[in-house]
Amino acid sequence: MLEVRNLTKRFGGVVAVADFSFSLADGEILGLIGPNGAGKTTVFNLITGMFKPTSGTVLLDGEDITGLPPHRLTAKGLVRTFQNLRLMKGMSLADNMRPAFHLGGDSGFVQSLFHTSSYVTNERRMNGLIDEALDKVGILEFRESNVDDLAYGIQKRAELARAILFRPKYLFLDEPAAGLNPQETADIMELVRGIQQESGCSMIVVEHNMQFIMRLSHRIVVMDQGNIIAEGEPAYVQTHPDVIKAYLGERAWKRQTEHKAG
Repeated sequence: MLEVRNLTKRFGGVVAVADFSFSLADGEILGLIGPNGAGKTTVFNLITGMFKPTSGTVLLDGEDITGLPPHRLTAKGLVRTFQNLRLMKGMSLADNMRPAFHLGGDSGFVQSLFHTSSYVTNERRMNGLIDEALDKVGILEFRESNVDDLAYGIQKRAELARAILFRPKYLFLDEPAAGLNPQETADIMELVRGIQQESGCSMIVVEHNMQFIMRLSHRIVVMDQGNIIAEGEPAYVQTHPDVIKAYLGERAWKRQTEHKAG
C-alpha cells in the first residue's frame, strides 16, 4: 500500500498542497483531478521525489520514503510518466527504452568494450524485453525510427512502454490522454487498463479529460487550491456540490443552483 499523510508543500508564502492524505490499495486505479492550479502535479512531484515536502510523510509498503530521490523510488517500484514527454530526441524508439534497465544492468565497461558473452546475453535479454513492451502498446513496427519523426500519439505510447519496462508496483500517469484525439484516447484507456490487469500494479492518474478519468478510475480524489474537497467513486464525485462549484466557479455555480431552485 502507498500511504500519504498530511503532505504539505509551501513555495515561499504560497501553500501549493495542504495536509494532503490518502491511501492507494493494491491493484487500484485512483484518479486525481481538479481545476488548473489545484495542486495535482505538485502532489505527483512530492510523492515521486521531484520535490521535497515542507512537511508530511509518504509510506511505501510501510517504509518511510519521504523525500527520497527519484532513482531510489524507481528502484522500489514507484514509476511515473510526465505530461510533457521525456523522450530523448535524436535517438531511436528502442534506444529510448534502454534507461529502464540502468538500475539492473549486468554489463560493466569491460564487458561492453569487448562484447563478452555476458554482454551479448544481456543485450539479447534487453532487446527481447524492449520488443515485448513495444508490441504490447502496439508500436513495435517503429522500433528503429527516430522518436522525433513519430506522431504524438505514438510518442505517448512510447512513454507507457518505457514505464512497463521498469516493472512498476505503483505507476503514476500524468495526463496520459492529453493532446490525443477521441480514438487515440479510447486506445490509451484500454492500454492502461490492460497494463493494470496484467501487472497488478496500482495506479494514480492525473487527467483533465473527465470522460476518460471517470471511466478508468475505481476511485477519485478531487483537489482545489491544494486541498482535497471530495473523494469517492466516480458517480459520487460527479454530483458532489463542492466539485461542481470548483469547476464552474462560484458565480456560475450559484446561477445553476438558483435556476434549479426556481
